[in-house]
Amino acid sequence: MKARLIYNPRAGQRDLTQDILAAKDYLAAHGWFVDWFVENDPHRITELSREAAQAGYDVVIASGGDGTISRVVNGLARTETALGVLPAGTGNAWAQEMGIPVSKVFTRRALLEAADVLLRGEIRTVDLGRAGEDYFLMWAGVGFDARVTEVVSWELRRHIGNLATWIAGFQVAPDYAGTPATITVDGKTYRSQFILTVIGNAQSYAGSVRMTPIARLDDGLLDVCVFKGKGFADTLKHLVNVLSQTHMISPDVEYYQGERIHIEADEPLPVHLDGDAMGYTPMDFGVAPKSLRVILPQNAPERLFISQ
Repeated sequence: MKARLIYNPRAGQRDLTQDILAAKDYLAAHGWFVDWFVENDPHRITELSREAAQAGYDVVIASGGDGTISRVVNGLARTETALGVLPAGTGNAWAQEMGIPVSKVFTRRALLEAADVLLRGEIRTVDLGRAGEDYFLMWAGVGFDARVTEVVSWELRRHIGNLATWIAGFQVAPDYAGTPATITVDGKTYRSQFILTVIGNAQSYAGSVRMTPIARLDDGLLDVCVFKGKGFADTLKHLVNVLSQTHMISPDVEYYQGERIHIEADEPLPVHLDGDAMGYTPMDFGVAPKSLRVILPQNAPERLFISQ
């Protein structure tokens, strides 16, 4: 296998260069050719991935967090080059949902086990979401969580990990009111005042909860979960329901599936894709069916797929 490894040293809470090199050497010892780059510029990560696909590489290995994976995905979409992952970020939501080994303590062992997934795993083809010209692998958020993404400090995330996101969330929540908006799903229009809308390609949200629990990675659809409300009390109620996984039965949650989604709010709302800020509404979202080849563990959860 001919692979390109891209390591983003800004993605996690500490420098894992030596551990990444150990994983690279492990792959080489099993017959893989692996060139590698240390890069933290998002646009350059996408360029390096696209160049590898154009050069006929079999795999591009994203080593970083979900933002790093997202930038690699944008270079590999609609090509024959597969995505591989060596988790080295703060959240690692994709790795956690797929069952790829992750550890904050035994990092080198986890990375070697993740490298073994690359050697012994299977290649599956999954859908991607799209917002404007950008692809997303897991989810897009409109409203509250995108605002949190805008204000969360990278330096704080570097020091205290995902706790930084919770801190930013409690800073934003008291003054965040729901916004009247129009959501159009495959030509059908819905009007509501919402705090947050999540557009899911996968089920997991931030690696911790199943926000869009009936989403499938290969069904040709995006799942739209709308959390209605207009203030801190409603935000807190939705948080409790999501953490208890009862949000799907809440009368203040609407759930749709479709191929094309358009969101337009009375005031522009921030948008993020897989945790990276990506502009404001109005925004068009769509599904790109079977657009990415991914290397997954052989025991990846079958609930995520319609194809066996």
